[in-house]
Amino acid sequence: MNGPRTQCHLKNILYIGRTNLVSWQTSAHHLPSLRCLHLKNCSKLKAVPLCLSHVSNLQIMDLYCTTISAAASARRIQQHKQSMRAQKENQGTGFKLSIYPPN
Repeated sequence: MNGPRTQCHLKNILYIGRTNLVSWQTSAHHLPSLRCLHLKNCSKLKAVPLCLSHVSNLQIMDLYCTTISAAASARRIQQHKQSMRAQKENQGTGFKLSIYPPN
């Protein structure tokens, strides 16, 4: 089962929980004001879209009881956002990633 394409231009907080979502396709320009992403009990999700690393407003990503592969993709997003922030000193307020259970 493929997930829906995401288009939410006004969302600051996006909560996705207890779904059978396997694949999530989106683009950074679909979520320009996203600040906080919560993924809870998405036990089939293969990956968090890597394009979310380009959402400049994204500050918090919280994964709870997701797959190992989804957690790994979230860590890649974190690494990319950290490297982008290092290149653009003094921009942004940082990025916080929380994964439970930790792997």
